[in-house]
Amino acid sequence: MRLHPKMEGISPPSHFASTLHQEIFGNSFLMAVAALADCSIAKPEPDRLKTDFTIGTHLEGPDFTLHDPQLNVQVKTCTSVPSEDDHEFAYAVDRALYDFLRDEQIGNPRFLIVIRIPAHPEFPLVQDQVKTTLSHAPFYCSLRGEAPLPEGQATTTIRIPKANLLTPIALRSLLEERGRRL
Repeated sequence: MRLHPKMEGISPPSHFASTLHQEIFGNSFLMAVAALADCSIAKPEPDRLKTDFTIGTHLEGPDFTLHDPQLNVQVKTCTSVPSEDDHEFAYAVDRALYDFLRDEQIGNPRFLIVIRIPAHPEFPLVQDQVKTTLSHAPFYCSLRGEAPLPEGQATTTIRIPKANLLTPIALRSLLEERGRRL
C-alpha cells in the first residue's frame, strides 16, 4: 500500500487511544453497512432509551404490511471477548442493558450490535486509489423475550452466534422480516 506523499514517514497509532475512538470506529462501520443496505440511520437525541441508532428503510409490495420498518440498536465495540469457539462468542452486558434488550412491550425491535475490532487501529482499514476495506466484523443479536436475571445479579454473559454477521443483506433481511410481521 502506498501512502499519500504527505503521509510518508508517519506511523499509524499503535492502539486505539480510548473507548471513544473505538465507538467512533464502530459507529462508522455500522453507518457503512446501513448505507450499503439502502437504509436510513439516525441517532436519537437525547439517548434516554439505550438506543444508539434507529435504522429504517422503505418497503413496497403486497408482501409487506409495514412499509417503513425500523430497528433500534445498541452498539458496542470490543477488542477481545472472554471466550469463543467456531460458532459463537461471549459478550458481557450489565443488567440495565439486558433488561432493555429483552423487553417485549416495544414498538421497534431492539438489537445489540457488537463490533469486534482489533486492538491496533492500523489493521482494520486498508486503502489504496481503488478501494477502502474495513476489516473485522459486526454481529447482531436479539434478546427479546429472554428470561429475567435472578434478583441481585448485576451482569450476565450472552452468547452471540457468529452466523449473525451483520452484512448489508442481513440488515435488509431483518427489516423485511419486520415489514412482514405487522
